[in-house]
Amino acid sequence: FISIILNYNNILHHSVLYFFLNLTGSREALLLVASRNQIVSDDILAQPNIIQSLVRDGRNIVAVDFDSVTERIYWSDTTQDRIWSAHKNGTDRTIFDSGVTVTESLAVDWVGRNLYWTDYILETIEVAKLDGSHRTVLISENVTNPRGLVVDPRNNTHLMFWTDWGRNPRIERASMDGKLRTTIISNKLYWPNGLTIDYPNNLLYFADAYLDFIDYCDYDGKNRKQVLQHPHAITIFEDFVYWTDRYVNRVIRANKWHGQNQTVMLYNLPQPMGLVALHPARQPAGYNPCDPRSSPCTHICLLSAIGPRFYSCACPSGWTLAADQFTCARVEDPFLVVVRDSIIYGIPLNPNDKSNDAMVPVAGLLNGYDVDFDDAEQMIYWGEIHRVKSDGTNRTEFAPAAILGSPVGLALDWMSQNLYYSNPASQSIEVSKTSGLIPCIIVSQVPRPRAIMLDPCRGYMYWTDWGTNAKIERATLGGNFRTEIVNTSLVWPNGLTLDYEDQRLYWADASLQKIERCSLTGTNREVIVSTAIYPFAMTVYDQHIYWTDWNTRSIYRANKHDGSDQRVMLQNLPSRPMDIHVLSNSKQQQCSSPCEQAVGIWPTTNTVSLTMAHAVSRASLLA
Repeated sequence: FISIILNYNNILHHSVLYFFLNLTGSREALLLVASRNQIVSDDILAQPNIIQSLVRDGRNIVAVDFDSVTERIYWSDTTQDRIWSAHKNGTDRTIFDSGVTVTESLAVDWVGRNLYWTDYILETIEVAKLDGSHRTVLISENVTNPRGLVVDPRNNTHLMFWTDWGRNPRIERASMDGKLRTTIISNKLYWPNGLTIDYPNNLLYFADAYLDFIDYCDYDGKNRKQVLQHPHAITIFEDFVYWTDRYVNRVIRANKWHGQNQTVMLYNLPQPMGLVALHPARQPAGYNPCDPRSSPCTHICLLSAIGPRFYSCACPSGWTLAADQFTCARVEDPFLVVVRDSIIYGIPLNPNDKSNDAMVPVAGLLNGYDVDFDDAEQMIYWGEIHRVKSDGTNRTEFAPAAILGSPVGLALDWMSQNLYYSNPASQSIEVSKTSGLIPCIIVSQVPRPRAIMLDPCRGYMYWTDWGTNAKIERATLGGNFRTEIVNTSLVWPNGLTLDYEDQRLYWADASLQKIERCSLTGTNREVIVSTAIYPFAMTVYDQHIYWTDWNTRSIYRANKHDGSDQRVMLQNLPSRPMDIHVLSNSKQQQCSSPCEQAVGIWPTTNTVSLTMAHAVSRASLLA
């Protein structure tokens, strides 16, 4: 083999070297194909081919990659909103991350031991360790529709490449720590989709799903040549390029240099999507400057193309890198929590900062109308009702939907650890302990309850009612002394928020297209914003109010006193923004609650008892 290698040019040299590796390694070469609800494995070196299904219970499996070090495969399911991992034979399956949305591409860094992926809904490229920990957003600016993604973590390379279907279709390159970002191809592209790397020859192959071609180029985007047509996803092994064709439900291969000698490898696969060739030669060994035995990074270490270290330390979302460039510290700055579509994520309060990695995103929402948080426990609550740690861990169902019905408004009493919610199905306001015990109705005969807000230190709750006679009401936290505080000039009172410091109640009316405020008893009513189009949810923090608009699919900020200095936080979102909250420990002030003042701390019970409710009423009278 050595004489043959030396007698051929550079291209054939590497082709024969691959063959040499196959013989000496005597290991199988698997072609893994994501085909909607399954992952199919095809041993392309066996005669005849050995085909089997590794995963059979997926919903919409789109992307797949592998780690030759641990012999594990990774895949994304865009219906389940999850990234999974399993041994290459399909056993030992684990959830890598359940907080992703539309992940159409992922790439294993087999040297640095990280996993990279794209997120279409969040418009980001993210990375985490291979065990799913320390997830962080790597690139979020000017990312509109990320698709294909590949990495080259070999010695002194440490590069990543991705495609973007957005307004300006392109292929970009960056160091694997997100630095040195540049566009390498921006012409003759429409829907750049699949990406794969020919590692021995340092060539990037890419597919365009609209223009129907496979081209290749060098790492700078130069020396571009076309190989063949009609691809979706692609991979390289030895002298062949393999691709999926969704329209004829096949996996096909051809010569990687000129596109000839086409052969159908797999027939009758239901809409085959991503695929990858699994073989040790596809992931050459390299020096790992991120070796945990020597890396000084406290959280996540990323390979870098920048010397002399050739690595960078990074921090999970919600954390920041300290001045020493090695350690991470939690960011204590307040940020805006946004509920949109099936996802919850965080953005900075600075309108000029368009990043969206203030917190680890929460995906897979089914009823994401409202959200609230517990700063002391670092828990986020939403929907029907679920909760999760702000770092994305410990996600649990708070109470079964069969018990709670369909909550819309949601509010946490952070002092007593009770969760209040409005329930249109039962036309009531209900409450339950955060331990997930059986709830009880504390306010009934509310025709169309919507938003709800609590004032634990004063012992009151407030809610809006969309009924025939729209109104805003107040009662004690036990549901007593119910009072209509605003019952005129209202149609669709949507958003509701409390300014604890100034003791003002704000609300948005989607029909009247304005935002108003009043005192906590309903007096001194005044219009703050009269130019809102379809305001839905709102919150207040410091000197500003923030609100979502369903018509413009945007989020706005304005001065809380007179509505001046309006700024756009986010605009033209892909879907309607639902609820928003400012997550800040200063919003959940600690105080001696009226309940504690009157009767002491409530005992733990299996329900929120009426005795407890009356205690709050009595405490409210004393406050």
